[in-house]
Amino acid sequence: MLILHFFAPVVGERHFNKYDPAAFHEYTFDNAEKVAIVVKNENVVHFPTVENCNDYQLLVEFRVTHNFLGRFLRPKISTITSVGEELSFALDFGVKGNRYIPLANACIEYFTAKGEYLELESIELLRVKKPKFQNILVVAAHPDDAEIAAFGLYSNVNSSIVTITSGAGGRDVLKPFISEGNRWVEKGRLRVIDSIFVPLIGGVKVGRAVNLGYPTGLLSEMYKHPDEVVYERRTGLTNGAIFRQLNVNRDFNQPSNYKWNNLVKDLVRLIDHMGPDAIFTAQPILDSHEDHRYSSAALAEALRILDVKPQIFLYNNHPLRAESFPFGFPSSAQILFPATGDESQYLSVYTHVLSAKTVGMKFIALEAMHDLRSYNGRFSGWSSNWLLLIKQSISNYFGVGSDYYRRAIRESEIFYQIDVDDFLLKSKSIQ
Repeated sequence: MLILHFFAPVVGERHFNKYDPAAFHEYTFDNAEKVAIVVKNENVVHFPTVENCNDYQLLVEFRVTHNFLGRFLRPKISTITSVGEELSFALDFGVKGNRYIPLANACIEYFTAKGEYLELESIELLRVKKPKFQNILVVAAHPDDAEIAAFGLYSNVNSSIVTITSGAGGRDVLKPFISEGNRWVEKGRLRVIDSIFVPLIGGVKVGRAVNLGYPTGLLSEMYKHPDEVVYERRTGLTNGAIFRQLNVNRDFNQPSNYKWNNLVKDLVRLIDHMGPDAIFTAQPILDSHEDHRYSSAALAEALRILDVKPQIFLYNNHPLRAESFPFGFPSSAQILFPATGDESQYLSVYTHVLSAKTVGMKFIALEAMHDLRSYNGRFSGWSSNWLLLIKQSISNYFGVGSDYYRRAIRESEIFYQIDVDDFLLKSKSIQ
């Protein structure tokens, strides 16, 4: 049991994470201001506050090195601020180099930092200004992506949500229940309904959540042949009429053939109709899911046509080479994703803090999404269920794995602000 306790989490996390935790991971934030600090005994970090401190957030850059136990036990950084706020940040096994933790409350005079299974070699402090927006648009590749990435955010501001695909793909969870007809169409209808009505839990107005009904898993094919109609084999469809007719918003319930150019036109109409001053979308490079990347590519083309420049913020539901991120248990606060190569320069970073009530509502929203529910696989036979139970038990016990309930239901949501022109450029290099 002791051997299992030492090695299971490491093996599990490295199964999902394909980057080097000991590599040099450093961000550059163009709009961040370096703050002079005084570090006293026991890593008590003092610094001057600023006027209108509620308009800012703090970002702490630590240089760390794991100790021997940090290869097998979860390295952590714990902080206590001058107003008594306590946070624990879970880091990657074998961590070395730069890691960044956000402190959303900039109205503090000092904080204490303590490392567990690691050494804190140096500390730097950055101050970033909170973004201001009044009307946001969340772009989601699939039903549930908006909830995973931004439920807390979209519950707190005037919001619109556009889901690009029907979600008629993935696991064949309806097989035990539907033997006749096309169960993939029925799964798509079910998930489209989820994407339109689950946002009501977060206060999104009826008609401001739209599903465009494009085929799941085929956005890259549409992109390669932008004016050709794509055939979706599982559903037997070439247009999303059966899905789009479910939209409450009548501007988007008419049929549309599965063509890339149609998708871009839909986004042009939607952005023009909703008029967002900030758009939240998937990472165009660092998200491992192809549909996520090409959803952002379609957004970029729509912005070029409209010639508008809203604020752009990126989220990452499927971090490239690190599918188990964020690390640790849901009780752990989020760190910034370990910086990767050229994709480490942004304007700023925004941490949206969720109240305890909103965390609970986010759980309800994810549970309302049929494709995330824990019953998936329950009817696949005893052997599959047994293996699934073992996998989930180990993942939950050690805080590893790709489970959305572990990764997404946390006290904060982190978004990376990128220059619009830079976003348009990166979206051209999607593969």
